Amino acid sequence: MFNIFNAISIMVTAFANPIIVEIQATIVPPATKKVIKGLLLCYTVSLVAFFSVSISGYWAFGNAVKGVVFDNMRPLVPSWLYILSNALICLQLIVMTVVYLQPLFAKYEGLVIDAKKGQFSARNAFVRILGRSLFVSVAILIAAMLPFFSDFSALMGAFAFIPLCIVLPSVFYLSVFRKASRLSCTYLVNIIIVVLFSIAMVIGVIAALHQIVLDVNTYRIFPSSQ
Repeated sequence: MFNIFNAISIMVTAFANPIIVEIQATIVPPATKKVIKGLLLCYTVSLVAFFSVSISGYWAFGNAVKGVVFDNMRPLVPSWLYILSNALICLQLIVMTVVYLQPLFAKYEGLVIDAKKGQFSARNAFVRILGRSLFVSVAILIAAMLPFFSDFSALMGAFAFIPLCIVLPSVFYLSVFRKASRLSCTYLVNIIIVVLFSIAMVIGVIAALHQIVLDVNTYRIFPSSQ
């Protein structure tokens, strides 16, 4: 049962990236048109990329499939291909980290850059690159030390992305249109979404923490595989 909710949380984490598109699209009108185009592209790429790997991985390895499918394939592929796959995974995570942390970087850079000089002046560029590189490097170091990346993905999905991407939009809708008919289909659907996914969030957090506790028993720093 816990594995089911862990899987749900990980899927939400994987498909949470479009929330960035939604936020960015509201900066310049018309927001609706931009959001639809961005979401269609984002979900199309996500579906093709994630589902092709998920389905083929489960088809090939069944319940023994690991958080990173290439870990199952390590004895079957050349070393250079295994190293390349992990390097590309690392690159993807670096890009995601930089995108998600843009507000934090903006705050940091607002404190340290010299506004009198150009944005891309040598001094400001050095400070920006140094700050971002240090932060991402520390994040990579901590992530490399943890042997159960998928467990933390499940925890983040349950604790952060389920409420942010699924529950809160429905809550906002209910708050804005609270005077609308409470017997309307849209109103009832949003109520159901809030209730069901709030329950899924709680169970998902418990399931992720449960799995982390189990994996701690076999913890090794800087593991070569999960």
